[in-house]
Amino acid sequence: MENKLVSVIIPCYNAEEYILDTVNTVLNQTYRNIEIIVIDDCSSDNTNIVLNDLIQKGKIKFHRLLENYGGPSKPRNIGISMATGSWIAFLDADDLWHPNKLEIQIKNLIEYDYKFCCTNKFDFTNLTDLSTNNTVFGFWKISYITILLKDFIPTSSVIINSDILKELKFNESKSLISVEDYDLWMRVIKNGNNCLKLKSYLTYYRISENQISKNKFQRIKLFFLMFKNHFQNYKPLNIILGVFFTFTHYLITLIQIFFK
Repeated sequence: MENKLVSVIIPCYNAEEYILDTVNTVLNQTYRNIEIIVIDDCSSDNTNIVLNDLIQKGKIKFHRLLENYGGPSKPRNIGISMATGSWIAFLDADDLWHPNKLEIQIKNLIEYDYKFCCTNKFDFTNLTDLSTNNTVFGFWKISYITILLKDFIPTSSVIINSDILKELKFNESKSLISVEDYDLWMRVIKNGNNCLKLKSYLTYYRISENQISKNKFQRIKLFFLMFKNHFQNYKPLNIILGVFFTFTHYLITLIQIFFK
């Protein structure tokens, strides 16, 4: 199997409670050729102290912003600029990975000749909820029309060819905070890079009270603004398209919840 370097980018802010578990879930991967890049968005807690031992041992690269940006897009872009791997993976500071995640994804990326891959995610609140027996066989392709209808790509599950991110970056506009990842995935796929989605639950998404994305009513407005901006070359139809795809996103979400 291919053994090219994977750069894992972890943006964080006041993450002292969970960051060590998150970093360790990367260090414990069965795929060993990795570099870990932690970008601290000017935390006011002890995040850097918690990570100090790993920093001193050279197990992670650590960069601290001098001012708080207030969202993950700028820290992720800085991480991308620091990355030296052929592949880039993203992981939020409170999420976790199945120990075989990277190995399974790399194997499928090579076998099916894709440059962009994600997995299903398992929502959890306590570590006791987790199980490593989450391997489900199969995959499906996320095309441009698919990603417009619904964001099927959990960011903490993504691994992508680094060449793609030399041209496309996260939008750092404050108006897109909490949907900047969806915006990027749409542009990546529109640019000709369909996403291979593995049905395996290899990413563990922590449900907490402090998440940027928790305000659903605010997110509806954000989705509309994001789609409106995405279709700005189609004015004035971009407003209608913004309303339509915001509606389809939430309609499909409700259907998924109902049939879960």
